[in-house]
Amino acid sequence: MMKTIANTAYLELAANVTDALDSFLQALPSEGGDLLVETMRYACFPAGKLVRPTLFAASVALCGRDPREVLNVAVGLEVGHTASLIHDDIIDRDEIRRGRASVWHRYGTDTAILAGDALFFALFRAVTDSHSDPYATVEAVKAIAEVGHELCLGQACESEATRTADLTWKTYRRVIYLKSASYIRLCTELGAVLAGATPVQRAQLRTFGENLGMAFQMQDDVLAYVGTLDTAGKDPLSDVRSCRASLPVVIANEQGTDGERELLQRYFSSGAVTSTEQADLVALLGSEPVIKQGKALAAEHLDRAIQSLSIFEDSDYLHVLRDITSALEDRQW
Repeated sequence: MMKTIANTAYLELAANVTDALDSFLQALPSEGGDLLVETMRYACFPAGKLVRPTLFAASVALCGRDPREVLNVAVGLEVGHTASLIHDDIIDRDEIRRGRASVWHRYGTDTAILAGDALFFALFRAVTDSHSDPYATVEAVKAIAEVGHELCLGQACESEATRTADLTWKTYRRVIYLKSASYIRLCTELGAVLAGATPVQRAQLRTFGENLGMAFQMQDDVLAYVGTLDTAGKDPLSDVRSCRASLPVVIANEQGTDGERELLQRYFSSGAVTSTEQADLVALLGSEPVIKQGKALAAEHLDRAIQSLSIFEDSDYLHVLRDITSALEDRQW
């Protein structure tokens, strides 16, 4: 759980995004698809901390454009992220998301797939309605399409790694970059694009976003083994049951004893372990050395994120990006 951010500019941006998201959901046309609209609203509300759309809005302002002009794009990024979570939960068969029934578990797989698709397409519509420079609009659409492909590729890579019990660092970093960091990178880079930023500003905000995203996912991986349903927002054993090679798994596979590595490989290749061995596995993945290294690796990416902001002049919106990073550094475990 992230600590509360008291930055006035952050609170203003988040409030604007919340209002715009509410307006978006209220204005959804049903035209006979009442269940679909209900499902989309259920998926999006109550909203989380709106970190991604706020990152976008702050990046827009940092590069010189009034973020109120592109609030619809901020909303599009939030609902696009929600769409990816809907589809992830279907693939992983997770029944809980944000402390309540996941969308597919409540409304069924077919409706959940449709809701996810509709929400993701809303992001494209938002960009084309943003009244931006035509070149910037094309660049934005290209960036979204690139990330959409990366999200799918990341899921495919993770599925293959799960099937083959690939617990290596190379695969892990590739998967989380494609599945998680790429979308947060999109939020900051898209802000630069639609604000007409310089190539250097765009590159630095891209670097900021991808490092923030890597850290965020690493922290989530650790939270799954040390958190509760309230702090992690999903069943703490979900990653174990789905044989997902998350950060603690990769660390334990690298640092564990021969017996521990044998247990990991046997479980993640076949699931053929006793209930006692599964308990031992969970204890290993939540052990102090594993968790300590996981936190340290996340902190390295947060440091890189902060360093990438050094080219920007001091402003309220620069402090928003720094405060979000600091909130992650102080994340409650």
